Amino acid sequence: NLPFSTKNRAGLAVKFIAYCSIGFALPFIGKFAHVATPLLSSLLNLPVRPLIADYVILSLAAKITV
Repeated sequence: NLPFSTKNRAGLAVKFIAYCSIGFALPFIGKFAHVATPLLSSLLNLPVRPLIADYVILSLAAKITV
């Protein structure tokens, strides 16, 4: 009593390979996501950082001169 059909051998092989490969790949995908998240966020924020720094410097300079 199996919960799936074993008559279609090609379909069974594809499902078995997909099931095993996804299970094997999950730790690697998790590790990549854990490592890549800070890198990607720093790369995405890179063009914005000089604009924020200029805004902070100008606002501090305006407070000092007043």
